[in-house]
Amino acid sequence: MPFQWPFNQLSPEMASTLYDRHHEGILMCDKEGRLVYYNSRMGKLDNLDPQDVIGHHILDVYNLDQSNCMSTRCLNLGKPILNQALYYRATRGDLVNAICNAYPIYENGKLLGNICYTAEYTSLADRLDKTARNYARHPYSRSAETDHTIRASNGAVHTLASIIGESPITKAALETAKVGARTPSSVMICGETGTGKELFAQAIHNHSARRAQMFCPINCAAIPENLLEGILFGTVKGAFTGSMEKKGLFEVSSGGTIFLDEIHTMPMGLQAKLLRVIQERRIRRVGSLEETPVDLKIISSINQKPETAVENGLLRPDLFYRLGVVILSLPPLRNRGSDIEDLVKHFVKKYNKKFHGKVKYIEPEFLSIMVNYVWPGNVRELEHVVETSMNFAVGDEINNQSLGLRHIQSAHLRKFLTRREVPRHDDTVITADGSPSSTAGPRTASLPDEMADAEREILFKAVETAGGNMSKAARQLGISRQALYYKMKKYKTKTI
Repeated sequence: MPFQWPFNQLSPEMASTLYDRHHEGILMCDKEGRLVYYNSRMGKLDNLDPQDVIGHHILDVYNLDQSNCMSTRCLNLGKPILNQALYYRATRGDLVNAICNAYPIYENGKLLGNICYTAEYTSLADRLDKTARNYARHPYSRSAETDHTIRASNGAVHTLASIIGESPITKAALETAKVGARTPSSVMICGETGTGKELFAQAIHNHSARRAQMFCPINCAAIPENLLEGILFGTVKGAFTGSMEKKGLFEVSSGGTIFLDEIHTMPMGLQAKLLRVIQERRIRRVGSLEETPVDLKIISSINQKPETAVENGLLRPDLFYRLGVVILSLPPLRNRGSDIEDLVKHFVKKYNKKFHGKVKYIEPEFLSIMVNYVWPGNVRELEHVVETSMNFAVGDEINNQSLGLRHIQSAHLRKFLTRREVPRHDDTVITADGSPSSTAGPRTASLPDEMADAEREILFKAVETAGGNMSKAARQLGISRQALYYKMKKYKTKTI
């Protein structure tokens, strides 16, 4: 069958422009498994000429079968296959040790083919390894932008003074962090995404006796399983194809602190090896029989309750006992309402410096929205909203007309309406979580209640339709902006 390009939205010329100089090997197949694109990097990995393989079936080019070929598996399943280790030999090429990611390509629900990205194991491991080491060795770029951070060569720039907040739960977290800094025992930081787990980890390191040594963070979820072991433990030459004599991050960080972010995503086999490191204080490089002593403080983090992770089989119980000697639970921002104003002012000051801005005033309604919003993304989301608002600030004030708030205004109004106990015509009320709850006896709403509910609904829809723009909503309703504010406050919606 003559070669046909199967993808309507992406021409061969466009594919060549996008992918030919990519650092990974890339190939594309049609739905039958015939190669329709094969970039130059893939040719270098396989020692093949791209022109010689286009139009051939992928199983004719590689010494693979339906079960271990990423592209054919992807086509058969119709879904992505991610971070798969593959050791293969091209028909006329050398042995290749690689990490592959294959994705199906659909158009209007119809499978047209797939695209496969291939990274050589050694080159990918080197890039990830260098990234982790460089992060540990160089100052954090944001350190110059706050008054409470230090420009440190140990890789940890935040201190306990970097942590904004005077609420009781924030102060309790700071006291626990001080305990974790004083002890050589392991610390586990628990908290939702965006609550500042790495900030606390850096602060603990800088408050400890190890502050002069390296702080080395590594995200266990961001690195494929078969690369993570070599990066953590190191390798010896000849352990596998292309392996070099190299120290792992445990050795590099010896004397300092290593921060294992999202520890519950670490494979169980590696968790067992980590447990031995904690117990024996010795590591063994991949492919080596020799053990090397290490002196480490281990801080780990988890974005769910550790007990839940243990119950779900994501975290070994014995590892939890060793890592969670000191447990620091970080509260979500929705439980730190009294800290939000201080955080907003802190981020305004930060971005004034970064943007050379002149914002001096924060509209009360702006702060009201910020304080009452539920913040599912926690402090990270709040910083994003402030940064966006600073970009669109007019003059020396940020206010509730800011583009940065539009994505939360309607969401908060909806949350407000569902969490209030609003009487209904039947025997139920809407409770705090939005679920119906039975009431005693039948209830008949009065006319004033019905009118108030109707007005509240009209106000909500108008503000939502206006994208949170109060002036526009007021014009649509035929009332003044001040009158709209009054009515919203009348219904206790203080966030607009």
